[in-house]
Amino acid sequence: MLYKPIDKSQEPFPTYSDADHGGNTNHGKSTGGDLVKLGTGAISWSSKLQSMVALSTMEAEYISAVGASKEVLWMHQFMGEPSSSSILLMDNQSAISVSKNPEHHGRVMLQPC
Repeated sequence: MLYKPIDKSQEPFPTYSDADHGGNTNHGKSTGGDLVKLGTGAISWSSKLQSMVALSTMEAEYISAVGASKEVLWMHQFMGEPSSSSILLMDNQSAISVSKNPEHHGRVMLQPC
């Protein structure tokens, strides 16, 4: 893999997030994952079982996106750019809608198991 710097027009740390819903058949927990890039290379990645049972695909994706967002915030602070922004890419339209519209947050129930 060849690592190249990013264009000045690109936001730092493009991040990808995804999750399955109830993939673990023993207890119904979902697996969430994320990938954080700098330039053209991956600098952080994670795949782990979520700590709670998600009641829907949207909830599993949203939980994974929150974890990815926390990682990106840490990266910005580590690099000395706490006020910078990054793009978070995910593939669930419902989770995207909830994350973009704060008025939905009161209707979404995230319950620990």
